[in-house]
Amino acid sequence: MSALWPDCIYVVISPSRVALVHTSGMPFGHKVISEKSVNLQSSEDKAIITSEIIKALSDMLSQPILQGAQLEILLTSHFVRMEVLPPLTQALKTEEQLRRTHLHFERIYGAIAKQWRFCSHTVAFQQPTLVAAMDQALLAGLQNVADTHKLKLISVEPGLMQMLKYWQKRLSGPKAKFIFVDQFCCSIVHLINNRIAFVSQLPCKNTLTPEELQTLLQREVISQGESLQGKDLYLFSPKNPSLSVVSSGVKLHQLRLEVTESTARFTRTRLLKLLGDA
Repeated sequence: MSALWPDCIYVVISPSRVALVHTSGMPFGHKVISEKSVNLQSSEDKAIITSEIIKALSDMLSQPILQGAQLEILLTSHFVRMEVLPPLTQALKTEEQLRRTHLHFERIYGAIAKQWRFCSHTVAFQQPTLVAAMDQALLAGLQNVADTHKLKLISVEPGLMQMLKYWQKRLSGPKAKFIFVDQFCCSIVHLINNRIAFVSQLPCKNTLTPEELQTLLQREVISQGESLQGKDLYLFSPKNPSLSVVSSGVKLHQLRLEVTESTARFTRTRLLKLLGDA
């Protein structure tokens, strides 16, 4: 392992699967060393699913993995709560930013937010910031796995954040909506002039029909005092790429990930494909 370009291990976690790719080489063009996945047993109990995830990941890392490798983890929307912080109007230290995030979630969710830990995009001055909360026990378990296997945990991030980074330049329209359908969750990011205004997370079945998606979207826009008529909807539904909406009054843009590079190489596009398949 080169000291300049340490090996990287990318992990995607969903309620039913943990997938791992071990890569080596320069950023944005890593060579794939190994790739593996483990299916999980479905459970409604958070403690049980957390325990299964930690055990599965630890077992996957028990194979020869270079010590000191970097570990990056993406979570599907099932494991996180997403909110948008109001624009920052004054410079804050890191701990002050974290406290601001805590207070924001506590105002919305109450005392249960004290059990969560937070991550976010880099705070953009005078712009809204997307932030996420996740269960403290899951984060602590992932950190413990990294420490046990002598890996450097670089990030634990909601997959939705990576999706937005990838697609945002294509989300045009004065009031566009980015819709990401992953396992058990339909996330709707509302954008005004390509800036995030707020985000909604709607529980859903693992497979949605066009009628069910239409109902979810109608309820969401009505709650915001809007309608779907004439709206630009950008839909990314990797497990059901033909998913559409019933209404003919919307401007629907169906997004696709084109993965054409060699299977021996690993890029951010392949990482998002891994997330979409989780």
